[in-house]
Parts: sequence; structure tokens; C-alpha cells
Amino acid sequence: DVQFEPLDVRPALVTLSACGTWRGVAFPIMGAALLRVCDNFLDHSCLEDWNITAADGAIQQHNLHFKIRVDASPIRASMGTLMHDFKLTDELVVESIELVPGLEPLGWRHEREGGTGCAPRGPRSCLAMRYVRARINGQWVLLGVATSSEQRTMENVMQAIEDSKDTASYAHSFNAHTMQTTMGDESHGDVSEAPQLRVCVPVGCRVLSSAIPQFAHPGAVVLLFPFSGREVVKFVFDGRDDFNELPQAFFHHAMWMSGGQEMVHDIQGVEADDGNFLLVDPCVMRTPKVAISTAMKSVATGGATDLGGPPPECLDQLHPRCGQLCKGFDPQRRGAKARRMCGLSVPSCGVGGGSK
Repeated sequence: DVQFEPLDVRPALVTLSACGTWRGVAFPIMGAALLRVCDNFLDHSCLEDWNITAADGAIQQHNLHFKIRVDASPIRASMGTLMHDFKLTDELVVESIELVPGLEPLGWRHEREGGTGCAPRGPRSCLAMRYVRARINGQWVLLGVATSSEQRTMENVMQAIEDSKDTASYAHSFNAHTMQTTMGDESHGDVSEAPQLRVCVPVGCRVLSSAIPQFAHPGAVVLLFPFSGREVVKFVFDGRDDFNELPQAFFHHAMWMSGGQEMVHDIQGVEADDGNFLLVDPCVMRTPKVAISTAMKSVATGGATDLGGPPPECLDQLHPRCGQLCKGFDPQRRGAKARRMCGLSVPSCGVGGGSK
């Protein structure tokens, strides 16, 4: 199991109060009370008035009436996944909720949406989300909820799950490569000790009941990740990230495998004490599929079609330099240069996407 070091900060807490907002959004509860941020969880007057108790920095609220059901769980285990214990149709009770400042980077994506070049873009990037820690069956997990009630749909949740699924597939191939490289290098020792990346596998859950409908109303669909950390680090985001070889090499490997047709971006999560990386809620930028008619038209005109996929310059902007891991699969740094066939920047005539 991945172990997390607690942050040396006191998390802000959601508490029930007669007035206040959570970042400017009022949260009516039981017809009168509202959610607000309590700056100090040791301020018992902030808790006792509403029958809330704090333990280990978490909110214990016995009248949340927050129940969810697992309605989508399509990802299967591989070398690139960190799996959960939930099964389809499981009904889960959220026992407590915790707001942690260290999780705020998860929400930076939509704040940067709409930029040019390699900035996060697309429907997932412009979807504002809230992320909180939630305790379910005695275990802490990550709960992701769209800020807009209209956006809490299964369609949006499935887009996030699909991105995690594809990223996990790339992680599986990348881990296999690093293990094979380790086997061929006696200086690395035991192949089982080779550092790996794993993607927290999300499930889509439908809210069955909730006393905090402005946060997650009954019928809303939310994301649940098997991630218990209190902090998230951006490994590959905007080109200004601290260079960390394993996630940087993974970013390069995914572009290389897809022939430049897909880019795993907003690579974020935590590094464990053993050197492994746990990734949560990544995004994938894809080149649209190409119809046969489009391919034939391009051949007839002798031109090349720009499909609007990941810009080739993203490799240099987000991955400024290569380490030894990159040199093992793409020593010439050609990962972002898509193969051209039939005049199209696609892996094969009339077919978009890359093999994983």
C-alpha cells in the first residue's frame, strides 16, 4: 500500500453554520443552515453549536445523509492501476468530509483553460470541480464533484473515467518498459524494485440522498478515487513544473507510443517513499478519428490535414529535457512527430489514435 506523509498544516474544514459560504457559494442544509469554512478546527465553538465533532482534522457530521451508489466501474486492473474495493451497485455512506488546502492544485486545470499552445483545453479542462476527502467504510478517498449542478452528469464523469483508463493503459506499457530496462541492467538490482507509475482508478457514483444538495444533490453523478493523500503535486502541467524524471519520461513515452496523436497532460499526484508515483485525475488530449473519406480527399488533393491534436511543440514546452529513461525508447526525441501516411498526420490511413 502507498503511504502518505501528513502535511504540517491545519486543513480548513467545512462546518455547519447559520451563515457563510464556501468560496462564495452558499450551501443550504436542512432548510436553514449553510456550509462555511472554519479557519481553525480547534475552534470548538464553530463545531459544538451544530453537533459536529472533529477527529484528526475531519468533520464528523451525523446528519449529512450523504449516500451514493456505484453506477460506473469500467476499468480493470493492470500494472498501471491502483484499484479500489468498490463494486457496481454498491451503496456507500459518506461518514465525514474534509477540505484540505493541499488538494487545491486539482482545480487549477479549469483556471488555465482557454490558453494557447499546450495549456489545458477541452471539455474536461473547462469543467470546474471541487475535490474533498471523504471517509467511506472507515477509509479515506477522494471525492470529485462538479461545481455546477447542471454538470454533475454521467457523461462528464465518463469522460474523466475514460481519461484515467487511457492513462492507465499508457502507464502499464511504460512500467513494462522500465521493468524490461531494469532486467537488462545488472546495476539496478531486483526488477521488482523498479519505480512505477499507477493511476488511481475512479468510479462514477450517483447520489441517492444528501442533506447538502448544493454540494451534491440527489441524482447527481460524482467521481470517487482510491486516493487518500492530503496533497497533490503537479508533475507535468504548464512547463514550469519541477523536473522529476519518472513522470516526465512517462509523458514522453505516451506521446511516443501514440505517434504524437495523444498527449497525457496535467499529470499530477504524489510520490511515495519507495519512489513509486500515484497519479490522480489526469487529462488526455486526443487527435480526432479520421474518416476514410477525409483520407481519400487528402490523398486526391496531395495535401495534409491538420486534425487539431496535440501541438508538436508540446514535447519541448512541457518536457524540456530527457533523462536516461527517455533515451531507452526515443533517443532522438521524435515522440511528438506523428507518422505521416496518405498525407495525414495519423498512425495509419484513415484511422486516428495510437496503440497502447
